[in-house]
Amino acid sequence: MLKILAITRKNKYYNRSKLSEVTRILMALNRFRVMLKLSF
Repeated sequence: MLKILAITRKNKYYNRSKLSEVTRILMALNRFRVMLKLSF
């Protein structure tokens, strides 16, 4: 995960669209984890 973020940061000017997609996926995963924690 950290390696992917490092690569996206290096290529932030080259691929901003991919960076936004990665951030959206990470936010979705964090929300899903919070929902699981609240359910249990």
